[in-house]
Amino acid sequence: MTIPKTFEYAARVEPRLRVLETTAHRLRPLLDSGAVGVTLAWHGILKPHARLLVGEQRGAPTQARDLCDVQSNPLGVVSGTEILAMEVPEQSAPESETEAWLRTYKALDVVTDHLLTVAGIKNDTE
Repeated sequence: MTIPKTFEYAARVEPRLRVLETTAHRLRPLLDSGAVGVTLAWHGILKPHARLLVGEQRGAPTQARDLCDVQSNPLGVVSGTEILAMEVPEQSAPESETEAWLRTYKALDVVTDHLLTVAGIKNDTE
């Protein structure tokens, strides 16, 4: 099977990414008005949670269960400091080609590029 390496596909197989997408949408007006800074929005909210769902840190999805709170209060999510302090369980082996892709840097790039665009944050790595 050829995996479509897109955000839409990643979100279809990992629905918690939709919560992050909604958070990015809700952060955009706050970013545009200056009520929330880019550093907090990206490094404090979106990126730490994205890294738990895709990329090399994936495989311990129980760490991301607090994401359900993001929709009701996008600024009340677990801080990056709290995430770093969490105990990381041992990663399980991927059981499918899709799961293996979700654990790659390429999948993380696809997801983070999408979230940056949705939030209106300029990606300085391009």
